Amino acid sequence: MKQVLIGGTGEVVVADVPAPMCPVGGVLVRVTHSLISTGTESMSIASGGKKQSLVIKAIKNPHLVAKVLQKASTLGVRETLALVKNRTRTYMATGYSAAGVVVEVGAGVTGFSVGDRVACAGAGLANHAEVVAVPQNLCVRVPAGVENLEAAFVTLGAIALQGVRRAETHVGETVLVVGLGLIGLLAVQILKASGCRVIGADVVASRVEFAREFGMDVGVVIGQGPELPVVCRAETGGYGVDAALLCAATPSSIPANSAMESCRERGRVVVVGDVGMNLRREAMYRKELDFVISRSYGPGRYDRTYEEKGYEYPYGFVRWTENRNMAEFLRLISTRQVKVRELITQVYPVAEAAAAYHRIATDRKNVTALLFSYPAAEKVTAVSREDRRINLSLSGSARTGTVRVGLIGAGGFAQSVHLPNLKKLGAELRAVASRTAHNARQHAENYGAAYATTDYRELLADPEIDAILLTTRHNLRREIILEAAAAGKHVFVEKPLAITVEDCEAIQQAVEQHGILLTVGFNRRFSPTAQLLKRELSSTPGPKMMQYRVNAGALPPDHWTYDPVEGGGRIIGEGVHFFDFLAFLCDEEPVSVKAEHAEGFGNSVQDQDNLVATIRFSGGSVGTLLYTGAGNTGSGKERVEVFCAGRSAVLDDFKDLSLWGFSTQGVKNKYINKGQLELLANFLDAVRGTGKLGVTVVDGVRATRMANMAYSSARQEVPGS
Repeated sequence: MKQVLIGGTGEVVVADVPAPMCPVGGVLVRVTHSLISTGTESMSIASGGKKQSLVIKAIKNPHLVAKVLQKASTLGVRETLALVKNRTRTYMATGYSAAGVVVEVGAGVTGFSVGDRVACAGAGLANHAEVVAVPQNLCVRVPAGVENLEAAFVTLGAIALQGVRRAETHVGETVLVVGLGLIGLLAVQILKASGCRVIGADVVASRVEFAREFGMDVGVVIGQGPELPVVCRAETGGYGVDAALLCAATPSSIPANSAMESCRERGRVVVVGDVGMNLRREAMYRKELDFVISRSYGPGRYDRTYEEKGYEYPYGFVRWTENRNMAEFLRLISTRQVKVRELITQVYPVAEAAAAYHRIATDRKNVTALLFSYPAAEKVTAVSREDRRINLSLSGSARTGTVRVGLIGAGGFAQSVHLPNLKKLGAELRAVASRTAHNARQHAENYGAAYATTDYRELLADPEIDAILLTTRHNLRREIILEAAAAGKHVFVEKPLAITVEDCEAIQQAVEQHGILLTVGFNRRFSPTAQLLKRELSSTPGPKMMQYRVNAGALPPDHWTYDPVEGGGRIIGEGVHFFDFLAFLCDEEPVSVKAEHAEGFGNSVQDQDNLVATIRFSGGSVGTLLYTGAGNTGSGKERVEVFCAGRSAVLDDFKDLSLWGFSTQGVKNKYINKGQLELLANFLDAVRGTGKLGVTVVDGVRATRMANMAYSSARQEVPGS
């Protein structure tokens, strides 16, 4: 299928990518039209189509500079430059408002059938693409009398409608709309449909004149004639407007301050667009104004349980959700209270996407709405298996001893670590499978793979693939590994092996039953500093006292890792690394795990992930793990201390190793090496039959069991404690 992508330097590409799979809780839609957001999307493209250098981008983004410098200090300049170069070759999906026909309905979905005409919303979901996969709460049926071309305005319409709702307008009130671009023009019409009188303002005279055609009562060209507050007072008997909607896009704070001066006492100012907010307190205080932000499409936006999982808010408590705003906007079109056809400047075939964006960049003042049309028209054509695969190269027979690998899951870690390491080690990347179509295509192409697909089962059925590199979200791993084992594919799975002990044991049984090799991404074992420490400890008698401090840094509270189903929490998702490492150092089996977690960090999962665990091992060794996201990352992430037989060792961030009382000296390295390359090399050697796995499925099961034991212990309430 065709999809519009934006490159890292601003170029527009119409690429052939595999069609997406139908999601559980969502629908697959064959798109007929999608709307370009002339504001949001044009920011991804350099002015005039010219490429913007990384140096200029970095200067404009000090946070980016700091991140690059931090990477360089830990990975080295060469590795960091490789990551930056890879980022510039990264393409981004664009578009978030579309309409089309349902061609497949996912499990658990109600209210949609194949053949329904629907409008879709969502960045990264309702893309400029021939086929999109969208969760059910981001889809609404298109009412009779509304064309798909009109329904494609749904997202921008919901944004305008939510802005009006935040203004809490009433019949007969006078409302100011600043910025008469697409969202501003939609807001004007919604306000008129609500019985309001509308004053519109823009810096472009032609936009002001155009807005009059949609019912605007008074127009003001900013910078020409009387100032905006003067006009607003004159039109309201000296009082000022009841509310103001800021629909402009400018870093200037003048629109916000001018809107406050234009309001009556106790008026309302709503920020819908992206404007500067260096606000003057005097006007806000003197008039006791309400100054609020309108967040996108409405309640539910950015809530993963609503958008991705389909949970609806109770109608009696949240009357207007994201989905209900979308449906109401389409109803307003159906009753002709809102007109959108008249807003269309031009419809471009999707193949001419570059021309459409060039027009936005060079003729912005004369562009209101641009749409893409797609060759599918309105045919209800199912997506076939062939549609979900793109062949890229004629990959011949592999060299003797070369391992052919299929990647399932092309997220950030796979992109920045595993794919470059596969290339360094001389393995052949045969195929890439990812639910994000353009990611699958791009990384398959960058690393010379034969094909890209959105269906991982293509890789399992491929006789040319020896091993699977699995980096999906945690909850998906059991099913994929069981299928891979049955297909005879060796597996390298990123940690954790799975979220639950039961899933891990099922995986272990399948691995043993089918005789495949499986390793888990416990790369820290393979760090050169860790290997040196292990050799010294192996020749040291007696139990070990070990302490592992992990200053992990904070994650957003809505991060998917915290989701109990998808991620299982950070102790499961990342903590397994450290439980495994302690068992590796003492070479003993865990006997008991006791833990305590903090309270008051946020939600219960965040509290549980600020945890201290004590592990007793079978040979008498004891280890403690302190894992926290509450610290400052400037103090380093990981520190391991070991005490035994009159000897001491300190391992700092897998970079420096200090030894006291051992037979060898410690080491100080220039850069951190956590052993990712060495672990992958060990796995490939084992697949070739020239080496033995350093991490097995048994290690994966043990680490997940220890992490779950820590969670269970921390949750228990002991009387008198």
